[in-house]
Amino acid sequence: MVSSRKSRILALSAFLLTIVFIFIQTHNNKSLNDSIIDKTDPSSNKPNLESTTNQIGAIDESKIKSNEEKLNNKLNQNDGKDDSNVEIKQKQKQKQEGITDESNIKTTFDAAQEFQSIIGLSPVVIFSKTYCGFSQALKNLLKFEYEINPPPTIVELDKHKNGRELQDFIASKSGRKTVPNLFINGVSRGGSDEMKKLHDEGKLLESLNLWGEKGIKVNKINAPSNS
Repeated sequence: MVSSRKSRILALSAFLLTIVFIFIQTHNNKSLNDSIIDKTDPSSNKPNLESTTNQIGAIDESKIKSNEEKLNNKLNQNDGKDDSNVEIKQKQKQKQEGITDESNIKTTFDAAQEFQSIIGLSPVVIFSKTYCGFSQALKNLLKFEYEINPPPTIVELDKHKNGRELQDFIASKSGRKTVPNLFINGVSRGGSDEMKKLHDEGKLLESLNLWGEKGIKVNKINAPSNS
């Protein structure tokens, strides 16, 4: 009688221990799955994982393997998204900095070509600056004392987009680093002081016609009549 009672107690205890063990294992597996999902997907876009226990509470190995495959697939998808995000951020940064894949090369200014195109506009060209007193003196001298046909082309270097580069090229070609710089038929003839000296000596009219050859015609304004 006593032995039978002890047997029932032992059997009941064993059954309870088994239930507790299964419950603990199930809880641990669920916590592990939830932890892995949270770490691998911060946006909480979790894959649909199956329960790792069957209806009687036993651990189902096939479902554990299925869940692992789903987690691996999700990790691979996240890796792809990360790469895509990097490319998007790089393109956004390039757009903000004004850089594109097609246009990352700056256009080089060709000073020689620009000079030739200006010289081709007129036989007489004055390279000047708007704020330069000497430039203004030369422009006034030629404008109010002489009639030049065709009229001189005046290039204000301080208003030119690439004035600094163009002035450097003109200096290398003519030997004159300052303005004004008077060119006739592509040759530098001097600045304000040189033209003023020739004018005071009465030689500027003859010099202008000589330098211009047949390309220009220069007359003195209000010149005294010989009649």
